[in-house]
Amino acid sequence: MTGTHEEPELKLCQGFWHRHDIREQDPEIVVVDQAICTSFRLADKWGFFDRSGKLMPEATDYFGPNNTYMFQVPELSCEVADVPDHGKAGLIFGGRVNLHFGHFLLETLPRLWSIARAGLGGRKVLYQSGFALSDWYNRPFVKPCFEALGIRESDIVQCTGPEIVRDVLVPLPCVQQNSWIHRDAARSLFNKIGTELLAGNDASINEVPVYLSKTRYKQKGTGILNEIDLEENLAKLGVEIIYPETLSLVDQIRIFKHRKTIIGALGSAFHTAAFAQPAGRQIILAHNYHVNSNYRLFDIAGGNDPEYYYSKNIIELGKTPEISYTLRCDNPQVVARALYDLI
Repeated sequence: MTGTHEEPELKLCQGFWHRHDIREQDPEIVVVDQAICTSFRLADKWGFFDRSGKLMPEATDYFGPNNTYMFQVPELSCEVADVPDHGKAGLIFGGRVNLHFGHFLLETLPRLWSIARAGLGGRKVLYQSGFALSDWYNRPFVKPCFEALGIRESDIVQCTGPEIVRDVLVPLPCVQQNSWIHRDAARSLFNKIGTELLAGNDASINEVPVYLSKTRYKQKGTGILNEIDLEENLAKLGVEIIYPETLSLVDQIRIFKHRKTIIGALGSAFHTAAFAQPAGRQIILAHNYHVNSNYRLFDIAGGNDPEYYYSKNIIELGKTPEISYTLRCDNPQVVARALYDLI
């Protein structure tokens, strides 16, 4: 009699979207005597330019292996002769502010690796933003990261329009999304923040597994439409359900540092693991057999090695009014049991 081979419910993912380069050396730091800085203007003319009005690539954020511009028309919005000088000098260039949690970590923090290593050195940090400083600095995930690096609100300056800036240190970023990472510089950046934020915390390990749920998050970029069913089945098996958006950044980092096992569907909450070096075991339910390369960059930054799984019962639905990239779990009881059996 011929036996039958039952296909496993969860299979390990087969790789990442793009090739990601790991760079051993630190990024370069460029010294700029004089330049023109503008504020961020979504899909409009903005950037960081030399005194002739030419875009400076060292101070430009790109994404992907082909160095695609980030929401930017790389042109000066006025004549060079009309650019005012308000006396801003003695700066460290921080780049563009992105207030989506995952992209803040991947786009707004990466030039601060040199500050994590050596501090401000009496300089202020120059950021490009379309928001008032007080509107973005005090966000619940922004302020803790900056304060852990010794950057107070008074240490930040930003341009409200094109203006001349002088004596600017421009650290090239330690990470470029979907592309590459300077491993040691990125690891020291995230470790510095995590270590400072967790100073004095209890180091004991909690054996109870947790599931990071998106069911209470109102602005999901990706999500499982019926995740509540998956959540309820995991809870019945003894898994603690946690809603990351209800916790402070410190408490989120504490989960990755002190929980033995963390389960969840792919999402920005898992980027927090980069601050917990090392983090607990991560079992992540992916959308399909390939994973966004940015997750691997965060894994490298944190020195972590999560397990990414996919399931035939996770179905892609496309966009809905509630979620921009929507999935459905066709058999939540079976998927929950399979996740639990991996623990």
